[in-house]
Amino acid sequence: MKSKNSGRGLVLLALIFAMLTAYLSFNYLSQLSSENAPPEEEMVTLWVAKEMIPAREIIMEEMIEQVELPVSNELYRYVNASDQIVGKFTSESILKGEGFPKERLMEDLNEELSLRIHGSMRAVSVLVDKNAGVSDMIRPGDRVDIFTYLPELTKKEVIIRPDITKLMLQNIEVLSIRQSHSRKLPDEDVVTPVYDLTIAVPVLEVEKLYLAQNVGDIKLALRPFSGDTFYNSYGTIWEELFLDQEMKHRDFFPEFQIQDDLTKVTEDKLGEYEELVELESRLSENLAIHTVAYGDTLIKISQKYYKDPTKYVEIKRINQLRTNKIFPGQQLKIPKLD
Repeated sequence: MKSKNSGRGLVLLALIFAMLTAYLSFNYLSQLSSENAPPEEEMVTLWVAKEMIPAREIIMEEMIEQVELPVSNELYRYVNASDQIVGKFTSESILKGEGFPKERLMEDLNEELSLRIHGSMRAVSVLVDKNAGVSDMIRPGDRVDIFTYLPELTKKEVIIRPDITKLMLQNIEVLSIRQSHSRKLPDEDVVTPVYDLTIAVPVLEVEKLYLAQNVGDIKLALRPFSGDTFYNSYGTIWEELFLDQEMKHRDFFPEFQIQDDLTKVTEDKLGEYEELVELESRLSENLAIHTVAYGDTLIKISQKYYKDPTKYVEIKRINQLRTNKIFPGQQLKIPKLD
């Protein structure tokens, strides 16, 4: 009887041991499984477009919605506050479900370069250093004159064109300025900043500008903010640097042959300049200068100055306009009518 009870005790102990072993094994495997399981993905809320939003469109509140996205390093590019999105303009289209990158949002459509040039104007970039670009004082919105220098041209050791400097373009608007890189000037250790200036140029003058950049040098001169006019320049050659106050040429370099009629040519030019100054002085007493703004027409300008839209023909006549087309930045003479 004793032997039979001992056998039952052993069986009970074995069963308890087996159950304990199974429990410990299950607990161990559960912990191991939880340690190897991937961590729960972190999510972030982002504002995106409900539907495709075209370029140059103002963003309305009903055009955007919030979605949950996994956190990633790319999300820093996107604006994540609705008050920094609604009311802005898109510089490029935003696709459905796409976020709003900072670089594609504009405060105003005027930030778009293509909307700041009008009519027959073209946006052209020129490369200038601090010397050619009036140090670094020019700002977008300023207006400049552009001078070109053409070096002496020879053919078979014969000079067929002397060095010449010419006032080429006037009243040119600076649209944008970007420092592109720096360079060392020849024979100098100084590193000079170089700038890309984007300017608005009449389309028929773009060819001249490109040619001047490729065969010579250009230099910018800052214009007054208002009140100036256009000038007619014939250009200057090096012989004219040696004319005295009586417009007579002093022969500093007898080994060079000087044009016999240079003095007469320069005197004629001086006379034309004196006539121009006298005429401008005389006309200024009976004229006002109007700088054309975007949206101006000759009829609107006539209404502003004469309270009569039909008087635009007088403005057209004195400015020798062949058509009624005018462009922003253009300066018009407004005669004082009796």
